[in-house]
Amino acid sequence: MFGQTIVFDSRLARCPGYISRNIAVERPQTSFGEKMKKIIMLTIVLLPILCGCGVKARPIAGPYGKSAYHLNCSGIQNSMADCLEKAGELCPRGYDVLDSRQTSSPNVYVYQNQVHTLGTIETRELVVQCK
Repeated sequence: MFGQTIVFDSRLARCPGYISRNIAVERPQTSFGEKMKKIIMLTIVLLPILCGCGVKARPIAGPYGKSAYHLNCSGIQNSMADCLEKAGELCPRGYDVLDSRQTSSPNVYVYQNQVHTLGTIETRELVVQCK
């Protein structure tokens, strides 16, 4: 019964003794596409926030075979300063910055042949080598 429309049946109005009670109740229906749109939007908004927590550091091989670190501080909650702070923790005697990248791209999705934008995705990477 939920989500269905109950309409007035005109055949009953012809019956003798029928008292008209024009009952017309319409409940708004949420289509499957609208529900999926909400789920997709929520996922797109929350995914960068959840995945962007903390600076991720992984050891890599640097120039001349020396060890280095690739730091990823992407996401809404991080900044390049967080990358530099993590580099200071990993290299207490100092470090050299070998590479630094910071890009910003639109967070877009397509729904029903329309392109929608939900802010931007910030990508920040830093490669350092300890002294």
